[in-house]
Amino acid sequence: MLELFDFHANNFQLFEDAIYFITSKIDSSKISINVATPSPLKELVESTNLKIHYLPRENLIWHLKGGKYSGDRIEINYETPKIFCELWNLSYICNNTITSLVDSGMCLERLNMAINEYKNVFETEELLNIKKKLSKQISFEEPLSNYISDQLRALQKLFLQDILPGPRGANGETRKLLKNVLVRIKNNDTDLNIIKEFLPYDNILNQEILIFEKNYNKAIRYLKNNLKQKTYDIQKVRELRMNQSIQEPIVFNWAQKNNIFFSLSKK
Repeated sequence: MLELFDFHANNFQLFEDAIYFITSKIDSSKISINVATPSPLKELVESTNLKIHYLPRENLIWHLKGGKYSGDRIEINYETPKIFCELWNLSYICNNTITSLVDSGMCLERLNMAINEYKNVFETEELLNIKKKLSKQISFEEPLSNYISDQLRALQKLFLQDILPGPRGANGETRKLLKNVLVRIKNNDTDLNIIKEFLPYDNILNQEILIFEKNYNKAIRYLKNNLKQKTYDIQKVRELRMNQSIQEPIVFNWAQKNNIFFSLSKK
């Protein structure tokens, strides 16, 4: 529980360190910050002298599940005429005169993209090599090729750590990743054995392919239902946010109940 921890020490140090690190690697003219208005974090953000986007508070507010705690979020972005993406975010609880950092998250791939001035996160050498090898065997549209390459890269790292496909725990997560790849390869009418060119342990892969084939119809239904539900959830959030008469707690409670809180921060 939050009250068991002391979040009051060096509340703004991580934000300052994040700004220092990013601006030491990337031209500051390409960095912007999202902050809510009104927000007790406004003065902190303005002290950076970076480009600032002032957004409605509902776009950056967050609520801990259960609704007891809420606060403001700062987002640090990489911004050029062609690219806009969030690099780092920090979440705070603001209670009267006390402001406490409670969470922080960054995307190393996006930082790498920005530092090297790639057009997107998929221009890293590692992913490009997988995509090139994949394109020799199978034809995918760009977004799907990016997705499969990213999943295969994650699987390669897991296999190297001997976190192999299995029924439970971390092994279960590896199996889920592998299933995501197999579904898309199967939908493209391509031989599933292609994954052996990217992953070791042929005997294990043979077993996983057999398991997948037996449950293919079930996997298709699962994928379709997930996509349908996600589309509905995002649309529902947009409708709720457009309805100005609905108060914030109703929106957040509905989102928490339906496990789609992530959608509230998206435009």
